Amino acid sequence: MKSLSLTQFGILGCLIATLATSSAAINFEFSYTGTGGFLDETEGTARQAALQAAANTLGSYFTANATITFTVNSYATDNTTLANAGSDTYYYIGEPDFYRSVVQEKIISGEDNNEGDPDGTINWNWHHSWGVGPTVPIGQYDMATVAMHEILHAMGFASMVGAPGTNDDRIVWSPFDRYLVNGSNQPLVIDGVWQGLDAALTSGLYFNGPNAVAANGGLPVALYAPASWAGGSSASHIDPSEGLVIMNPSVTSGDATEGLGIIELAMLQDLGYSIAPVPEPSSALLLLGGAAFFLRRRKR
Repeated sequence: MKSLSLTQFGILGCLIATLATSSAAINFEFSYTGTGGFLDETEGTARQAALQAAANTLGSYFTANATITFTVNSYATDNTTLANAGSDTYYYIGEPDFYRSVVQEKIISGEDNNEGDPDGTINWNWHHSWGVGPTVPIGQYDMATVAMHEILHAMGFASMVGAPGTNDDRIVWSPFDRYLVNGSNQPLVIDGVWQGLDAALTSGLYFNGPNAVAANGGLPVALYAPASWAGGSSASHIDPSEGLVIMNPSVTSGDATEGLGIIELAMLQDLGYSIAPVPEPSSALLLLGGAAFFLRRRKR
């Protein structure tokens, strides 16, 4: 199983399932830069079509009407990162609070904080071999899985918690952090202030949003919190102990997407999204991981 690591400003994407509608309520538009990859003379058109299809499927999970724009960069580096993505987070200096990413704000409130600039950036690593069809052979990674995972991180499925010992003076948090608790169900961030429970970051971290708890049989959802802090992956993913889901911290080659599960959908509701009805609950899926936000400070 290949682990997905992120850069400091990474944010990752998701997966797909059978939906109630075939057209996306949230529309995603992509502009491509660089050479090769999505602009490859032979494979580029099919790769772009696969990315667009995955994004359209993801968009169909939501009832909001919004157009989200991403710049997509292609590169090739021999490391374990498959892709990463980012979306700025606007916040007011000196005011502790939970701040949405530009993408998240635009979808939920309709406010465009990016003043016409792209709402996010996706960086795709073409050192790895990618599958763009409905079946993915061993040795290739499913583009739809990675794309949806990355986009979901840009949509706010991500913590802004740092490594143990670095959070005492932090004032900027994502809405995701509002629901972080330790194994005793103690909140880690209250009114935008870190409560100093660093041990949870490497021993037992959970998400206790009310919708997520209800979908998980009355229990908080276990988040990925390995004994050694993994920057970009720790705190921002569902722990594998909860089963194979899109927002796990790693993805296996040869795994194809099936769809968002009821826990992911419930967590997205806790983050402020309105979810479209689906024909029936999706169950287990397969996925990847890691995330953080770009920060853009704004003085009031």
